[in-house]
Order: sequence, then C-alpha cells, then structure tokens
Amino acid sequence: MLGTASPPEICDVAKEMNPHLIVFVLAIFCLCGCRREPLGTKTALAPAVAIESAVNYYLTEYGSMPYPGASDATILTSTDTELLHVLLGLEDEMNKRSIKFLIVREGKENRNGLIYTDDSRSVVGLFDPWGSGYNVRLDLDSDQKIDARGETLNNRRVAVWSNGPDRKSGTKDDVKTW
Repeated sequence: MLGTASPPEICDVAKEMNPHLIVFVLAIFCLCGCRREPLGTKTALAPAVAIESAVNYYLTEYGSMPYPGASDATILTSTDTELLHVLLGLEDEMNKRSIKFLIVREGKENRNGLIYTDDSRSVVGLFDPWGSGYNVRLDLDSDQKIDARGETLNNRRVAVWSNGPDRKSGTKDDVKTW
C-alpha cells in the first residue's frame, strides 16, 4: 500500500512511473507557480463584472443609462452612490419599477462588498478587497466608445475596474472587466 510504504518503496514506485508524466507534472507546477495573481484579485473581479452586467441589464430594460449626463463619466463607487442606488432599486426616479439589477455581497469595514447605512435604507459605497471603490466608466454620449484608464474601448457602454492592491490606476495589478 502506498500510504504505508517506507521511503525505499516510494522510490521504487517513482522509478516505475513514466518519466514523461513526471516532467509534465513538474511543468504544470512550475507554470502555475509563475502566474500567481495578487491576493483578492478573483474576489475583486466578481463585483466588477456584476456592476457591468447590471448597467447593461438596466440599459436593456429602460433604454437609457442609469446615470444622468450627456458626456462620458467615471463614477467611483466608494463616494458616488447615486449609480448604486439606481442599480439596487433603492431609487425610484430613474428606476421607476425599483428593479434590483445589482446583486453583490455585503462587505465589512469598507472592504470587500457593499456597505449599507445603519438603517439599511441607503448605501455608503461598494468597496474592493483593498478598501477602495470601483471605477465605473459610462458611455453617456451613446457613441459606443469609452476611454477607460487611457485605453479606448470600442463597442462598449460600460467598463469597470479596481485599482488593485497598490490602489494606483493603470498598473499591472488592476482588476478590470475588459
């Protein structure tokens, strides 16, 4: 039995294994180790994709963007909660049917999710795992083109990104939806 084998027996098993299989397994371990993502990257991507989807669902439902204005704008979800209120169905002027388009987890201590006010009737903000808000770039002029972090994105109405662990926009640790 392999589980109770003494070290010499394990070496005998390794000798009988296909050398190509051993090289393949070692290569997989090396490749996986070289492509490490910063801690929290996957956790940060889910709300970013949820925001982008919510904006697109709102656009499909109402035929307009969920934020006022005639020129493209970038909203920071930690300070500008108007967009969040519309997408969460907490506002009934732009979202007349109070449809909840955005579903994200609730965070704690201004990190890793949506933070509500003490009475739970309003939102303080939506925060990434590192305590910063998400940047939401909206195509308010309807030209299907937006400039996000210095990149021109064609055929898009919304783009969302987190500045990542270093909290600086435009660096390689940013978490983005495009």
